[in-house]
Amino acid sequence: MTGTIDRERGLTLIELLVAISLFAIVSTLITTLVVTVSQSFSRQESEQDSTRTAVLGMQQISRVIRSGTEVPVSTSWQALPAFESARADSMILNGYLDTPSTAAGPTRFSLAVNAAGELIESRFPSTRSGGDWVFATTPNRTRVVVRDVAPRGTPLATGTSPALFTYLKADGTALAVPSTGSLTETQRREIVAVRVSLVVQTAAGDDAAPAQLLSTVGIPNLNLTRGGL
Repeated sequence: MTGTIDRERGLTLIELLVAISLFAIVSTLITTLVVTVSQSFSRQESEQDSTRTAVLGMQQISRVIRSGTEVPVSTSWQALPAFESARADSMILNGYLDTPSTAAGPTRFSLAVNAAGELIESRFPSTRSGGDWVFATTPNRTRVVVRDVAPRGTPLATGTSPALFTYLKADGTALAVPSTGSLTETQRREIVAVRVSLVVQTAAGDDAAPAQLLSTVGIPNLNLTRGGL
């Protein structure tokens, strides 16, 4: 009778407390593991999303810059420079893009980042007037090229993000852009390439590191124009 009672007795209070403690420890470890894996997965997804966004944006920016060309003026031997404005985080340039021929006239492109971190492309068409091309003051097309553009000075693994645009001369040296303002007309005529540093961060805070793409974009049309062809 005594043996039967011993076999059927329940857990003591101490055994129960030990079991609960072990269960709590295991549950905490499992929860921590699940949270860590989930955060790591979300971070990787955000970083990949930032990279994809930056790649697509860089393709569009490069297309616009490569289209840059000087615009002849009937009253002067010197054409209008390809760049109407050259700033650290914005530019305005003249070029031929998505037009069937030069007879259709050049387009003036504006690339600028707004307060919401969107890189906006605006296109201004041109019309003939007195033998010259005159650009409209109101864009006929405006679109978002890239969203979630990180501001200058964003922390990166290699330091902080530089200006969006760096303008290069024929010898490869960079033109010094004023902190607030554009390059002069003389300087803008020296530009033969633009180094683009596009930093995109689709997730805020520390959820994901920003993605940075660097590309030096040449302007092939300038060689023909400056060569007199």
